[in-house]
Amino acid sequence: MWPLLQSDHVLWYDKPAEFFEESLVIGNGKMGASVFGGVQSDKIYLNDLTLWSGEPVDPNMNPDAHTYIPAIREALRNENYKLADSLNKKIQGKFSESYAPLGTMFINMKHEGEPINYYRELDLSTATTKVNYEILGVTYSREYFISYPDKVMVIKLSASKPKALNFDITFESPLRFTADSEKKVLKIHGYAPIHTEPSYRGNMPIEHCF
Repeated sequence: MWPLLQSDHVLWYDKPAEFFEESLVIGNGKMGASVFGGVQSDKIYLNDLTLWSGEPVDPNMNPDAHTYIPAIREALRNENYKLADSLNKKIQGKFSESYAPLGTMFINMKHEGEPINYYRELDLSTATTKVNYEILGVTYSREYFISYPDKVMVIKLSASKPKALNFDITFESPLRFTADSEKKVLKIHGYAPIHTEPSYRGNMPIEHCF
């Protein structure tokens, strides 16, 4: 699906995203969200820069690494790439583990009727995403923004008529997690894997830390 119109600052579409590549992405350099903009259920992929598998490692795990640099340079000058490759392995540290997805948030609307005049956009000048549509004479709007100084994602839901908003929020994650709600606050507690095998090693078991 391609945008109907591209300007210097705005990308807009007349239907929700079906695939990840069609979602609209917002972020602040640390946390990010991919917004699909669905009508009955809005799917939002969530990520955070600090969520990795593994545990703290020794920053000086290979103190002799620098001693191999002259030999690697010499091998490259001589175009002996096989030797350079084998020497490169001597300057490597421990496997750096894997970046992990935080999870997916769903905004499940309790709509009755079919939507018309659907519109969603990403405004690059304000780093905001918006979704608008109309059902049975009511215009529904959502605005999404991730603040850099406040380090939060904000979603504003509104409707053109009073008491027209009716929705719930759910959460899913490929990681182990528990969810509970108290005083209208949904809290998620999760566990990152203590080790994740790279995909090129095939189907390997995954351990979790507790």
